[in-house]
Order: sequence, then structure tokens, then C-alpha cells
Amino acid sequence: MKGNKSEVNFSIRRKRFLAKIKGSAAILFSPEAKVCSADTCFPFVQDTNFYYLTGINQPDTALLLLGNSSGAQTILFAPEYDPVRSRWDGDLKTVKDFKRNKEFDLVLPYPSLDKEIPKRVAGAETIFSTLGISNSWDQRILKLLSSPWGPRPDRPSGFGDIRHLLSRERLTKDSKELKIIKEAVNISCKSFIEIMQEIKNFRTELHCARELEARFAARGAERAAFNTIVASGANAACLHHSPGQSKIKNNSLVLIDAGASLNGYAADLTRTFPKNGKFSEAQAALYDIVYKAHQAALKKSKPGSSLKKIHAAAVKEIAKGLIDIGLLKGSIDTVLKKNKYRQFYMHNTSHWLGLDVHDCAPFDYKKPFKIERSQEQGLKPGQVFTVEPGLYIDGQDKSVPAEFRGIGIRLENDILITQSGHKNLSEALPLRRDEVEGLLQ
Repeated sequence: MKGNKSEVNFSIRRKRFLAKIKGSAAILFSPEAKVCSADTCFPFVQDTNFYYLTGINQPDTALLLLGNSSGAQTILFAPEYDPVRSRWDGDLKTVKDFKRNKEFDLVLPYPSLDKEIPKRVAGAETIFSTLGISNSWDQRILKLLSSPWGPRPDRPSGFGDIRHLLSRERLTKDSKELKIIKEAVNISCKSFIEIMQEIKNFRTELHCARELEARFAARGAERAAFNTIVASGANAACLHHSPGQSKIKNNSLVLIDAGASLNGYAADLTRTFPKNGKFSEAQAALYDIVYKAHQAALKKSKPGSSLKKIHAAAVKEIAKGLIDIGLLKGSIDTVLKKNKYRQFYMHNTSHWLGLDVHDCAPFDYKKPFKIERSQEQGLKPGQVFTVEPGLYIDGQDKSVPAEFRGIGIRLENDILITQSGHKNLSEALPLRRDEVEGLLQ
């Protein structure tokens, strides 16, 4: 990946991880090329755990880590130079390149991994890897563990999910990671502002989405962090609407949920605004409810709080607002207890943010068959997450007054926990209704 990748010391990350797997081994691999149609493949996106430990952004590479006390501990399998492939697809970093860099104890040709891995993991207590991502890699891992005679000394006797080990490490970002995330958010904010101010120039949702992604690229991002959402009118009531040829009508709201990816790290922002620059009375009423929920969530964003408490604060404000405008009946306690608000607000308020847009969410085993999820754990400085309450009124929902039908609103910022509270990394992008209308003018 391009940019300031060299600022991150991947060797230190590997050493830290090796200390956790003494007596065992771990294997990670880059994804295989996946055919989209005929001879066209999907765009390559690196496995984030592989990238976290290597900084390598190419296919046909694998990492073997050995928690031994002597000999090679970090072994990289890399492609050999292929002039034909290079001519068609461009150069990949090869065995020769990685040997020259001396970042790994040993570099071997990628085709040799089926021969080399069984030899090198012999005697390891546990093999840490992933299952369920790639059938071919699943078979390789299972072959290391399988034996009709029971455990054998020449192969691991247990399997561990490497994602469980790495997720806790990835949750709290160091200063170098935060620098990259902040820049990804800055790129996204500047691009959002331009698109919002130029919304009248975009004829369709897809036109708007591609223009936004072009602004990301112009500012140095390598790609969008996830599939860009641009939803106009009633389409905004669909949480993950794919932008299409739907025309953006003058009196409709436009919901944009997108973020730039920089050096692998994601931004994730959402704004909802009227194309004509002025919220209608019904649009404003719902927008203000979501805004108040967002502010209530921010008040809970501090060390020692949790994503669960943040969500509870947002939900309470959403429920109050819906009761006040008559979309829900009953007391606030009844509405919350019976989850009546979920008719209009059906997702969590926050998710972790990092190398994945929905970043790893570690959990701890507290007692047998009882786990504590990361949403319940106390927030710590260096953790980054989203705050994104919303309201979604189905266009066909006859239980609500006609003026509210087909309105979808989501407001999302990227939040960093600090020693004293939090920092809104996306504060440069207007959120309050009057500020949004001012920007659109």
C-alpha cells in the first residue's frame, strides 16, 4: 500500500506476536485472486491480519511464524519472478526482493509451501491460523492436524484462531496508526464537503458515488474503504443501499455513507442532507432526533465507558424523540423494554474502526460458556470507533403519517478515545442541521 507505510514497524509487531505463541506456530496468507466473470477478477484487497504483520499488499504470499527459541522464526513465502505475468499484470515483489530487504529470517518460493510448512511446524503444540476464508487454505491447515492414529509428534495437536489473538492487539492503535487514520478521515471530510456543495451537479446516485471516490483518490487514498453508499429519497431507508441510476430529486434527502482507505486504514462517515439545501418540516424533525442521539452518544464516549453504554444513550434519545413526534406510543420505559424503537432504528450505534471498516471486535472468556464482548468492555485511550445513530422510515409503512414515509437519516463520525475524553476526528464536517444547510447554500 502506498503512502507512509514505512512509518509502521511491522517487525516489532511480529516479535510481539511471536512472544504470545511460544512452542507453537502460526500461518497467515494473502487472498487468492477471485474470478468475477470470464477472465476478469475482483479487485485485490489484502487480508488485514496478514497486512498487520507484514505490510505486504500483494497476492501469492504467505507468512509462517515459529515460536521457537532458535533458528528462523519468521518465514515468508513469496512469488518468483515471472516475466510473462509481469508483462500482463505488473511486477510483484519476489523472493529476491524480500531477501534483499532482510525483513524476514527466511524467504522461500511460494510454490514450496506445501513441502516446507509440514516440515517446519513439526513439534509445534498448536497451529494458529484461520478457517472459513479459503477452501484451499482450510485443506492445508486441516491436513496438518489430521491423522487416523491420533496426535503425532511430527504435527501440531491443536488449532487456534489467530484472529482471536490478533484482535486484542489491533483494537488499541499506536501513534503511527492514529496518524494514518486521522489523514484518512481528513481526506474523507474534505471530499464530503465538496460533494455536498456540488450535489446539484450530480444526476444519479452512481454519478455522485463515483465523483466522491475520485476525490478520495485525488487526495492520495488508494481506494474507498468499503462499498460507497449513496441513497436518495426512499432508498435511504435501506441501510446498505447500492448506488444505482436512481435520479437524485430536488426535494429529496441524500444519504452518503463512505470513507477513504489510506495505507489500509479506513475512515467511515455518513451525512444526510437535502439536495435543495433546505430540510422540510418532517425531515428536520427526524434529523434533529438523530442529531440529539448522536450528541448523547458522544457524552458517553470516554475512558471507562463502553460501546454498549454509548448505544444505550443514543437509543434512549431516539425513543424519546419518536414518542414526542407521535411515531411511537407509550412511556419511554415501555418503548425501551419492548424494543419498539427497532421498527425505525435497527442497528448498533458504534463499531470499531481500523484496518477493517468494521474492525476486529475481541472478546474474553470470563468463565465456561460465558464471554465478555468488546462492546461491553471499558473504553481505553487509543481506541477508534464510529458513532452513527439513524432513523429509517419505510416508504410503505402505513403505520406512520405520510409525511415521514420514505425518510432515512444516518449521522456518523469517527471518534478517538483520549486520556481525558474523546476527540471527534471528523469534526471538520458539519453535522448540526443549521450548519449543514449553511454549507449547502
